[in-house]
Amino acid sequence: MSSAPESGQKGKKFLQNAVSCGVLAVIVLAILGYQGIRKFGQNPGAYWFKKGLQYDLGKGVTQDYVEARDLYQKAADAGNPQAMNNLGLLYEQGQGGPQDYTKALHWYLKAANANNTKAMVNLAELYEDGSGTTQDYATARDWYQKAASNGSSNALFHLGVLSANGYGESRDYAKAHELYQKAADKGEARAMNNLGVFYEQGSGVTQDYAKARDWYQKAANAGNARAMNNLAQLYEKGEGVTQDYTKARQWYQRSADKGNADAKQALSRLAALNGP
Repeated sequence: MSSAPESGQKGKKFLQNAVSCGVLAVIVLAILGYQGIRKFGQNPGAYWFKKGLQYDLGKGVTQDYVEARDLYQKAADAGNPQAMNNLGLLYEQGQGGPQDYTKALHWYLKAANANNTKAMVNLAELYEDGSGTTQDYATARDWYQKAASNGSSNALFHLGVLSANGYGESRDYAKAHELYQKAADKGEARAMNNLGVFYEQGSGVTQDYAKARDWYQKAANAGNARAMNNLAQLYEKGEGVTQDYTKARQWYQRSADKGNADAKQALSRLAALNGP
């Protein structure tokens, strides 16, 4: 077992002998850091992860991705899977340093192998997109399935996307519908929206505008911008609902406020047709 500095009499004596204010400040900070780590028992990785998260999110400190990356690195080196995942995110997004998909993949894999569910999904997305690695739908599916087994609604949604589009397998709307349904039951708004699309288009199910409206409404109520736009289209066309341009504009506007480009175009189109 490695030795650790004490915070008792030896520390006090050392402070008394310090002759430089600069040295004293460094020592005090070191002791405070050590005392902070002690609160986490024999798990310094948890301490460094918490500190990294503070700088990552800017909670109680000025947001600093460089500092967050350094702290996550310490936590990851101490074996913390959450820090490994978040370090991967910083590398993937190019925050705190250059974007590096290869390093993102490396840290996601380490975290996923430590049973971190979020890392499993992040790793699968890189394989699905071919970022930092050769595109590999089979490997992506394997990691999504592992994450889904851990209860991830996000993974269920992605598995549905693979099945619906025939990525790495034969297109299977029935299977996709089942996966979307499971994800929607867990509150996944994107899956709710896609179920609405299935019912609107009759993909693998009997076309049913009323059911499409219901799913779009649920997803829209959960804040999904695409669902808001899709719901607005139903109101504009009078499909599954009584035609209502006022409600159409309202939902287009809510979707546009979230940055949906299709909704912004629809508002411009309606304005041109009906005046200001």
